[in-house]
Amino acid sequence: MDMPLAQTEQNRVFHIDARSALVCFVLLFFLGAGPVVATPLTLDTAILPAPDSGGKWGYVDARTGAVLIAPQFSSADFFYNDVAIVSRNYPDREQAERAGVDAALTGAGVIARNGIELLPTIYARVEQAKSGQRAQSRLFKVRAENGEQAVYHTDKGFILPFGNYDRIQFRPGGVVISDGVYHALDGMRYTPPQGTEITQIEPLTNTLVVRRKVGIMKERGVFRMDGSVLVPIRYHDIKFIPEAEVWLASRVDPTVRRRLASAILADSDPDVGEGSDDLTVNVYDLSGEVVRSFRARYWPTVTKNRYRYTGKGVDYFVDAKTGRTLSKMQRRNPPDTADVYTIFETEERFGIQDADGTVRVQPVYGSIVSLGGGLFAATTTPEGQDRHHHNWGVIDATGREIIPPTYAFITATSETGPLICQRWHTFPRQTWLVERNGLHITPEDSPFEHDIRFNPAGLAVAQKSEGKLGVIDYYGHAVFPFGEYSQIHILFRGEEKEAGDAEEDVSRDAQPSVRAVKDAYFRVQQNGLWGLYDSAGRELVPLRYGFVSLSKERDDWAIVEDEKRNRSGFVHLRTGLTIAPRYQTARVYSGFLRVVERNPDARGSTYILFDGKGREFARYDAFREFRHTDMVAVKKDSRWALLDGMGKPVTPFRYTGITRAAASFVWGDTDKGRVLVGRNGKEYRIR
Repeated sequence: MDMPLAQTEQNRVFHIDARSALVCFVLLFFLGAGPVVATPLTLDTAILPAPDSGGKWGYVDARTGAVLIAPQFSSADFFYNDVAIVSRNYPDREQAERAGVDAALTGAGVIARNGIELLPTIYARVEQAKSGQRAQSRLFKVRAENGEQAVYHTDKGFILPFGNYDRIQFRPGGVVISDGVYHALDGMRYTPPQGTEITQIEPLTNTLVVRRKVGIMKERGVFRMDGSVLVPIRYHDIKFIPEAEVWLASRVDPTVRRRLASAILADSDPDVGEGSDDLTVNVYDLSGEVVRSFRARYWPTVTKNRYRYTGKGVDYFVDAKTGRTLSKMQRRNPPDTADVYTIFETEERFGIQDADGTVRVQPVYGSIVSLGGGLFAATTTPEGQDRHHHNWGVIDATGREIIPPTYAFITATSETGPLICQRWHTFPRQTWLVERNGLHITPEDSPFEHDIRFNPAGLAVAQKSEGKLGVIDYYGHAVFPFGEYSQIHILFRGEEKEAGDAEEDVSRDAQPSVRAVKDAYFRVQQNGLWGLYDSAGRELVPLRYGFVSLSKERDDWAIVEDEKRNRSGFVHLRTGLTIAPRYQTARVYSGFLRVVERNPDARGSTYILFDGKGREFARYDAFREFRHTDMVAVKKDSRWALLDGMGKPVTPFRYTGITRAAASFVWGDTDKGRVLVGRNGKEYRIR
């Protein structure tokens, strides 16, 4: 169904005929089905493409090898969601005639699982539709021999007819935007007002963002799917906030636009007023009403259900749903999930109230921060003036003092774990671990230096006053003894992670994991050299290497580098067996080790494989690995073969090339053509 949309100067609305409006209304609202959407791709590995002895492709049963679709194609792709792209492209008429097909009807198309052509094989090119990097099932972009393009859906037919389009874009759910016109899979087509183009689809609200095609600052607006206007086309920036179901529509003042236009014509910098608020921002709800308006210096920015703007030199943070301006304390303090206490503000002073609004702590504090579990860090110094004051303490939800206000900074290790308290009047800053009842874990006269950041396993690198480094748990116990080290990294089996780099992964809700602590490794640097220790403090790799790294594939080998970090080797973590770091690169696989050695004549490299006990067992001229499969390809004497995950050959050296196909399959090129090869080297052919 075609829904022509036109714009009038009087009301700026989409005009549609009565019949179209009625159908659209019924589809979108009464039926409640919304637009037809495309589903993600699902690979069908029960039916596989396979060639016959003459090079024609058909499909076979992956388990039995029985022919399911007779060989008849020059190329065939995998089946995704019961359809596959195939081709009858032949270089010349003679070859087409030998294949038994009409040369005038050769090309690419789409077939169903029963072999029936859904899209005739007559087109120059057929490719899967993609939204970003994600392919959309049963939706294809098609190009004809004359260069015209179209969009085809195997269930709906041609969504976009053939034509000379400047741009075809795909959106999640099977939406197609072609030259600014919106095409839905249900056959609906929405043409924007004359002189505009659709730039964005908002599926949650069934709305479209449109933009004028010409102008220095192209104006934008928002329309509903039924054609009615929600936000007029008069704004230069529009942002939707899904959590609050509102639109922020910003318009630059005419005087600023004139200055900008003059500067562009004169090829000079625009004259921008210092500190002036040159934007008008209107907030629209889903009914199209302006619920609030304000002046701003810059475009507002959105984070979840809040937006931020600068007006009259002041930064404002606003709750998009209520329109209430949030203070700095409210911005960084969500409700206490354990006790459902909230921090409230009265005349720039802060207090604490419970879920029903009963005031538990009067608003007498300059700042309050929730520490979880019913505890709060509090200071009487006004917000914004507490940076260099040592008057932060801890109170509970009744206002009872737990820790006296003598610290510059207080935070929690977890929702129920100890607190980290700091004083900044000395350098380096002093840090203590304090229990939630106020008792010191770290002796008051022996603080740690610098910051302490715990990872999700409850471990942190800490420094003592004499400069020694070690690893501690939540309760200050030395998990790894303190020593004269310059760096310590906390790593974990299967996923190498440095404690200092994991700040964003550390959650207050994360509790210590006994297994994670037992699985921890400590990479230690001393005098510029690195070694590795286990969670019990036992040396696994001596302090003599330029670097040490763990493998995600297996936990018994570490990769080591020489002092200059130019060469690599291995150390076995249980036996200490060492393969000296003299190779260009080193890599650990689940069933073997691989190194690369530069050939003496400087022509290429040799790929050397070692077994799990460190014994060399093979050398190859080239090596190639594939995603989503444990097979690797190796080359010797100009021929390729496949190895399994243990490094054992599963095919002979018979391929001129091997490339990835899909899932655990690869394409093998032989002297007689291409063939599909599966796990364990099985070839799929039509006999």
